[in-house]
Amino acid sequence: MSASLDDLWVFPAKEGLIVVLLTFFFLRICVSDYRERKILNQHVFWVMVLSLCVPLLYGWDLDTILRSFYQAGIVLIFGFVLFLLRVCGAGDIKLMAAVSLGIAVHWWQLFLFSTLFLGGLIGAGMLLVRRLKGEKNIRHPGVPYALAICPAAWCGIVLTMLSTG
Repeated sequence: MSASLDDLWVFPAKEGLIVVLLTFFFLRICVSDYRERKILNQHVFWVMVLSLCVPLLYGWDLDTILRSFYQAGIVLIFGFVLFLLRVCGAGDIKLMAAVSLGIAVHWWQLFLFSTLFLGGLIGAGMLLVRRLKGEKNIRHPGVPYALAICPAAWCGIVLTMLSTG
């Protein structure tokens, strides 16, 4: 018995389109952040629009929607402090806030932990490469944190879609 493509595809058309578009924008953001250490506002805007589609498509109640805005607000407040301390860039914070709008409360902590863990791995890897190259100065232009944010956000949004659909 062979499985058809319809049997393998988990999402209906609208949700599948959101996943595909998010994947596209996340890839563009990762490439931009890796090459230029910049996350474009236009990309963050479209990620935010797509993230806001999740609550609308799944009919979240007002309380759940307000919690997602609360999550985004927490990211913006703490992120602003981290930005002032030069720990991370403004684009990273905006991206995390945008995706927080589409991640359910019960997946949000996993998203944050995954982002921190992946960011630590990327930072440690960059440091190791610089050491192996024999560079004495370990200061570098920063960690392209979108490489950590995007996979964690993609998983958080997909898990939200799967668990609420």
